[in-house]
Amino acid sequence: MAAARQPRSRTDLTPSQTVLAACLIESGYTRKPDESRRGTPAYKKGWEVRLVLKDHDEADFIKDCLIQAGMRPGKRFTKHGMIVQPVYGRSAVEAFLGWEKRLATAPAA
Repeated sequence: MAAARQPRSRTDLTPSQTVLAACLIESGYTRKPDESRRGTPAYKKGWEVRLVLKDHDEADFIKDCLIQAGMRPGKRFTKHGMIVQPVYGRSAVEAFLGWEKRLATAPAA
């Protein structure tokens, strides 16, 4: 007898991915390099997701979700009194944008 499969959401995202996509939609943003400025000595911008969070409890929860989703969270920092949890790398940006798109286009339950 085959083991029963866990039902997945209509978006086919894990719970952690759903939380992270919702966080990006609500209060996050992505940063991509400006190819026209690459190679200049002062330009050091790379691929990055920034999740802007209200407090340390939320930041701890999001960090756990990132780890469960297979991401490697960067070091948190504060900006304008808010906590920012960065995730670096092109693959992270592409994953988040894919999750965001799937969550936004999912049919209502």
